[in-house]
Amino acid sequence: MPTPWNRLFCDMLPAAQKPQQKKGTTGMDSSTSSTGASARRRTRPDTDASDSAPLRHTDDGPDAPASSDAAEATVSIGSFQRSQTRRHGRPENIGALSENPRVERQMQQLCNELESNTRKIVSLSNLANRPEGKGNGARIAALRLRQRQLTIQLKDCMRMLDPNLSGTVMERAKSPATADLEQTAFRVWEDYQRTQKASWSKYLWTILSGGIAYGIPFGTGTMLARGLERPYLVLLAGPLHTLAEPLWSMVRATTWTNPASEAYTGRQRARARANGDAWRYLANVPPKTKMLWIDPVSGKRVLLTAAQALATNQELWLWLHKMVSDDLPFFIFSMLYSAKNVLGDIYGPALFDRTTPEGMRNDLLAQFSDGFICGATSMLLGQLIRRLIATSTGGVQVVTKRVHDWHLQATYLKSYAEDIKDMLATGSVPEDDARLLRAKLREVETELVKASAKSTLAGSIGYEYSVMFQAKRLASNTDPDTPGKRLDTFCNMLGKTTTLLPSLGATYLCQPFGKSPDRMTRMIAHLVVPFSLVTWPGFAMRTELQDWYRSLFGACKGVASAMRAGCCCNGDDADDDAGFASDDSDGEEAPGMPADSDAGSGRAVDIEPDGGASAPNGTNSDGDSDDDGDGDGDGVLWLAADAPRAES
Repeated sequence: MPTPWNRLFCDMLPAAQKPQQKKGTTGMDSSTSSTGASARRRTRPDTDASDSAPLRHTDDGPDAPASSDAAEATVSIGSFQRSQTRRHGRPENIGALSENPRVERQMQQLCNELESNTRKIVSLSNLANRPEGKGNGARIAALRLRQRQLTIQLKDCMRMLDPNLSGTVMERAKSPATADLEQTAFRVWEDYQRTQKASWSKYLWTILSGGIAYGIPFGTGTMLARGLERPYLVLLAGPLHTLAEPLWSMVRATTWTNPASEAYTGRQRARARANGDAWRYLANVPPKTKMLWIDPVSGKRVLLTAAQALATNQELWLWLHKMVSDDLPFFIFSMLYSAKNVLGDIYGPALFDRTTPEGMRNDLLAQFSDGFICGATSMLLGQLIRRLIATSTGGVQVVTKRVHDWHLQATYLKSYAEDIKDMLATGSVPEDDARLLRAKLREVETELVKASAKSTLAGSIGYEYSVMFQAKRLASNTDPDTPGKRLDTFCNMLGKTTTLLPSLGATYLCQPFGKSPDRMTRMIAHLVVPFSLVTWPGFAMRTELQDWYRSLFGACKGVASAMRAGCCCNGDDADDDAGFASDDSDGEEAPGMPADSDAGSGRAVDIEPDGGASAPNGTNSDGDSDDDGDGDGDGVLWLAADAPRAES
């Protein structure tokens, strides 16, 4: 949906760029139709006609007013700006309209100066008809020149806030039907988010999600291991936990994000790349600036080398906040499993004697019930802890979209894509606008694929698994905690399976002590196994082990690249991709790297918010594909204060 500054920018367009009247309409103004009024209410602020008169083309320049009266009525922006910031009356709240307050403060200054400039032009124009105002022509011309300069600066700020709406050609491409579909989808989605965030039923869905999170992986592995008396079958829980993660993520009505955990995982890509760069350095292959870092204060985008990226945040701080919300709740399993095992020593060994049908039934039912309760409790605790530390980590509450919401979005995107194609088919679109429309069309079609897939239950599940096994990070999952790439998925499976080995070893070691005639020996044996399941190096260490596997893979890629560079004796090959794909949005590519020597020099490269075109995905100069796991050209290192995911 357009932001307030989008709507302001639309008002400032030259008349030639305004939407033309559709064929088949009557001669009356389009505002008389309900559809036109609805679209204008959606895209224009509540200002009177004198506040929104457009600039017109004249001989003085493309942005020069047609007359002095038109110039004086051009921008009465102060009333609009004040209407938008009435809720933020204090000076320190200026710029609180969006997530880029620095640019908005600059825009407000431009608006104020533009309004002051307009008042001066009005005053001098009123004096022009009097004898004392005959010599003000040069001053009026200078003021109008300054007005055009301020307008251009305001447009530049608008492009920084939303480069896809440059010249509002994207808005002009929308037909009234598409605008109505967009408004309907937006209204339904906003109402649903507001309802879910205020409802207590979200906690019930979280509890159910936690129960499913246990039942599918650990329930299956544990039941098979205990029922068949094959303890090693519990290792199935590792890959099953990774594969089933999208299922319980979709069950939750709301999810509290933990940017610290996401940034900690992002450091894995940087560390893997840094390990590979260490080996490439031996072959005189310079490190590449492949890691995107976004300054949380200024919003500036910078490409860094892997070593530079690792220095942008505090790993200990990230690990502590990840551990508190993602690892500590799992100790509920250790406590309840220990209590269940001790019941056999209190009520007698016959209670859970798996050699008898009654004992086997009691053991399996008690194990599954405890696990289900533990899973539900740990999931609820994890979400509550994330909510508690959200002020420190920058976490936000994300609402999971229903199938109905995805269907409405898919309908709107399909109509929007057809409108863009129709506009391009006319052949009368300027080249710059056509380039923007083609880029927007690719973005809309990518979003349409996702929305169409998630419009059905089976398609939604299939889409989540397709993202988990994609070779390049082109699309994003519903839950940011799930793996977003094929290498991530495999390393996640290996890490979780490895963390189950200490518990499996403790099970085999404690089996003889569990049959001891001494009660204290049996109780100790029954307590060791549950705590070894979670305690480090148990399941609580799964993320760290995943990091180790990724680092090992990155080092191996670095060795291969160094050997290839040494054998070919030509150093590093030329860059094929000259860019990167950002994984902070759903398949949207970040601006490309400048095509100069900085691309492979190991120096940080600045990226302007509105500079560069989207770069294609390709192979890297050292022979690494985007599926290398060592930075992969698409790593985005977010500081813990950022909240990169705003929609699920």
